[in-house]
Amino acid sequence: MTARDQQVCICKYHENIDLLLEGLLKKLPGLPKKSEEVLEMTVCDIDCSTCVDRQCDKCEVEEVANPWFDGAEEDANVFYYQWHTTSDKKMVKELIESSVEEAKEDLVSQLEPFSRHLYNIRRQYRELKFLKEHLKKGQVITHEDFSENFQIKHQNEIMAAHWLTNGVTIFTVIVYYRADGEGSQLEHLSYAFVSDQLDHDKASVYTFNKMLLEDLKKITTVSEVHYWSDGCGSQFKSRFNMSNIVGHEAEFGTEATWSYFETDHGKGAVDGIGGEIKRAVWRAILQNRAVVNSAEEFATVAQRECNKIKVVYIAKVVISETITADLKARWEACKTVKGTHSVHFVKKGNVNSVLVAKNSQFTTQDECVEHQILKAPEHLASCLSSPSTGNQTSLAGNQCITQPSSCASMSIDIESYYAVDYVNRYYIGRAIRKSDVFVTFKYLHSIGTKFYWPGKDDIEAVHTSCVFFGPISLSGTGPFTIVDQSEVDSAWLLIKESRNVLYVKRLEHNIILLTCTVEIF
Repeated sequence: MTARDQQVCICKYHENIDLLLEGLLKKLPGLPKKSEEVLEMTVCDIDCSTCVDRQCDKCEVEEVANPWFDGAEEDANVFYYQWHTTSDKKMVKELIESSVEEAKEDLVSQLEPFSRHLYNIRRQYRELKFLKEHLKKGQVITHEDFSENFQIKHQNEIMAAHWLTNGVTIFTVIVYYRADGEGSQLEHLSYAFVSDQLDHDKASVYTFNKMLLEDLKKITTVSEVHYWSDGCGSQFKSRFNMSNIVGHEAEFGTEATWSYFETDHGKGAVDGIGGEIKRAVWRAILQNRAVVNSAEEFATVAQRECNKIKVVYIAKVVISETITADLKARWEACKTVKGTHSVHFVKKGNVNSVLVAKNSQFTTQDECVEHQILKAPEHLASCLSSPSTGNQTSLAGNQCITQPSSCASMSIDIESYYAVDYVNRYYIGRAIRKSDVFVTFKYLHSIGTKFYWPGKDDIEAVHTSCVFFGPISLSGTGPFTIVDQSEVDSAWLLIKESRNVLYVKRLEHNIILLTCTVEIF
């Protein structure tokens, strides 16, 4: 037995059921030994979403499980291990002692959701296979992941250096494309982005993908990108990354979707890229053919040793410079998508929303749900999908957007006060930061016509189109009153009326997503 015999990164859900069955088999030798085997006995069709979601009358776990325990002593003790998370967020493998009856309840409770887990695994791999087979010219698939950081070591290393090591981030991508469209040979490219930025976060993912697309466009036509990754929340499956899908076409000139593999099942060819370059560099170090002291030197050696993998070094400062003020403002303004854990597919809805689904939508069109992920008002989305009917009006020298026919936005002065549209009401805020398309406001709260600063600062970034009146003059030292209150109210009334008109026009022109359930939060 060697270190190579260790199995790592296996699925918690599979392993816990296997461990539970292992403990029960000592009392019930007739039980199936593996999680998938026992699961398939509890559903009519593992490839049917109705069955795996337990909406089928025949797909009942407990009724199927009862005969397995016939003749067993319910009070007999059984012992089995389970993986679980402690209060301090550590994963531990704990020995469980329970009765046969309690172990049965545990098995049933784990098998109930396990069917959807297994369905998602198989469905997502089917979706990826289908997408590869039907990939068109201009479409590319990227399967990406962070490899485990490389710890810089040396041959003939002195003691002081052994205990102080520097890490290297390795972001691996395998790209699939067809140079001549569907029917031609599926080609692939392997990338490894190396950095001294050790945070595997949204900023790193955004920068690496930006550099990837810039390079891909030199090689092939790119009109649509289908990203695939695991569902790690700090890296890929987050509101920040989903908001990037909304802005993808504007920023990169290509449409995009993002598909997530099921939890603990995102392995693929991409994992071999990280393993290959780490082995190659380490081999060169051990053979005294290379000395590596930094991430940049690691990238140089990796490219020399692995000529079939394109290795790109991206310094920490480059990542910092790539994250613009506009991008930071968008991340500040975006909202969490409800039920993110169950989402495995994301695409753009409109200017401030995404469409999400439980599974990717290439082989089968399931029900999608639309989520407003950016905090832009309803009229902004309407103006981009409705006929132009409005204009801009001036009230007493102040700017007022009465109709968002061209998504117009006014000039914003820092430290001045403005009225901001939040669909159901408006707020008065002082502009404290701005970029090209977003403004960060510090908001006043109100009781009637009196405005005051809340005990806890109320600060939020919004799209410039949300600002409908200003600058505004305040009177008093706190609480404040609005000098031109009647004009702000009149402008707000016009905004509400224009929104109603635009909504009717959307109905008239059938600008409604008939295949999706709209859920705005």
